Formats: sequence, structure tokens, C-alpha cells
Amino acid sequence: MNNSVVFYLPPDSLNEATIYYTDLIRRAFIDLGFSIKDSDQVTNIGDPSCIVCIRPGDVLKALQKSSPSKIVSWFQGIGPEEYKVLHPGIRGCIGKYYLNFSEKKALRKSDLCIMVSDSMLKHYEQKYNIHLAHKTVIVPCYNKPIDSQAFLVEDRYNRPKFVYAGALYEWQCIRETLMIFKEIENKNPAAELTILTGQREQAEKLVEEFKLKNVEIDFEPLSTLQDRLQKYKYGFLLRRDNVVNNVATPTKMNSYLAAGLVPIYTDVIDAFEKYIDLKEFTLKTNLEAKSIESIVQQILEFDKREIDSKAFFTVTERIFSHYYDDLQNLKIIKMHFKKLLSIESATV
Repeated sequence: MNNSVVFYLPPDSLNEATIYYTDLIRRAFIDLGFSIKDSDQVTNIGDPSCIVCIRPGDVLKALQKSSPSKIVSWFQGIGPEEYKVLHPGIRGCIGKYYLNFSEKKALRKSDLCIMVSDSMLKHYEQKYNIHLAHKTVIVPCYNKPIDSQAFLVEDRYNRPKFVYAGALYEWQCIRETLMIFKEIENKNPAAELTILTGQREQAEKLVEEFKLKNVEIDFEPLSTLQDRLQKYKYGFLLRRDNVVNNVATPTKMNSYLAAGLVPIYTDVIDAFEKYIDLKEFTLKTNLEAKSIESIVQQILEFDKREIDSKAFFTVTERIFSHYYDDLQNLKIIKMHFKKLLSIESATV
């Protein structure tokens, strides 16, 4: 065992969101004086002070080692329930059974759990009847800093331009999004929607199914996505009321707000209800409690207002100063790492 930390990251475990999150964890360890090594093979981990994993299945593999390394696990979503949503039927049931097993063991065996919300912690403690709060740190999913210039783009808040960015899975409520925009388009012919996705063929079929007119389908690389988002006024982020969404902290909210978009979102994400307060710029609804027609009317009424871009930036910046804030989250993470590894002299 030595003063080192290994990030066990198989190639298929990484994407833009996980890279940003793991880099934040990495920075915390570096600040505390640890050397960092990445490994995509469990056999190459060695005997570090700590092993960081970002999937329950990877924790199980790391536990096969005989060394006394501490295990830090990041739980970015409730995998069993998510799998069941994506795979209805027998496949989903079998997959959920296995994922429940690996998730429970990973939670029990991890020395420190990093979770994305208080609701996720509560979900796990109730689901498995285990106490986790004493070894859990809460840090939301995010990957972008706020761009003050995005709020100053000329004329962006004077035009009803909507955007949906991301994949087109049913649980992301793409159909509900298009149903809402169809009615907006009918009532305001100047309204435009851009769908930024890698699933062009599916998007084209949906646009044809709903007989939409003012819709553009495009793909934008992640490297330039934030610049592209600055062209629009509103960003759709609709979710149904279920446990998968209740405990989540979708990075899309962070991306939208960082680019100066007014998010059209639902009140089912517990962490956003607690930490996202856009004051008079709030455009929040509920798919279970409201009809499509009433949601459309809510959006159209909001669109009649004049948006003070400087005031909108001030309100949004507050969220980034206490929720999407690297310095604050690093401080919290380092405090838990110090306790975990019994570090006395390092500075938090």
C-alpha cells in the first residue's frame, strides 16, 4: 500500500459527464497529496491506498483484490430501476435482479459512496435497509461552468426558439416534448424547434408522425454544443414522476443554464426542487397533473413577458455559486477523503 489512488475505469464507463465528475474527484486527491493512476484492467490496479470506481459492477471486480485498499464508489443513477425502464419484459426483470445484487454489494462494501442527491441516499437506505449516510457525500451531476456572455447574445430572448438536446429515449419524454411543441406551433407560427441528437433517423420519424413544420434536426459535437445552445431561448427538460427521475440530477439542466437557456422542466426531480430556484424566470410544470393544453398555455403566457437578461444571469449565477460550484464541491469531497484515509495534515 502506498500514497496513491487508482481510478478503475474500463473504456465503456466514460463519457463527457463521467469524465468531468471523475476529474473533480481526481483534483481532490491531488490537492491532498496523492498520486493518481488510471487502470482499465482490474489486474493492473496494484495496491494503492484507494480505488475509485464509477459503476457497481466495477466495484465487485475491484473487491476481488486481496489488498486492504479503500473503495470509493460513485453512484450516478439507480441502475436496476433504469434498466427496467429501458428494457420492459423478462429481459428487464433478469437484468434488474443482477443489478440489484451488484448494487447492494457495492453499497455495503464501499468505504465511501458519492451520490448525486439526498433522495438517492434515502432511496438506497430504504431499498436495502442499510445505513449509508455516515459514509456518503452528495455532489450533483454537472459538467459546465456558467458563461456570462451567453446571456448577452443579441435578440435571443425576443424570439420563441426552442431546443431539445440529447438522446430520444421514451423516459426522456421526447414524445411529450413534441406534442407540446406541436400545439405551440399551431398557436404561434413563429415558434421554432431544433432537435440536436445523434439519432437523426428516429427524430425524422417522430417529426413526421407529429406532422411538425418548424423543426430542424441536427447533430452538434459536445465540443461546440454550448455555443450552439446560445442560439435559443428555451430548452426542454421534461420528465415523468418516478423514482428514476426523483433521485436524478440530469446534466442537461446544468448545460442549459450554463448557456443561458430558460429550461422548460417538470417538478419531479427532488434535487432541483431544493436547489434550482429561477425566481421569476421559472418555467416549471408537471406531466401528470397538467394537460398538454395547459402546459402549452403556461409556456405561451411566459413568452409574453420581457426577459431582463442581466437579471436572469444574476439569478442563474446564484445556482452556480452554491450548487454547480467546483470549489464548494471539492471542499466537501476532500473533507470526506481526509476522514476516510485518516489524513491529518492536508489542507481542505
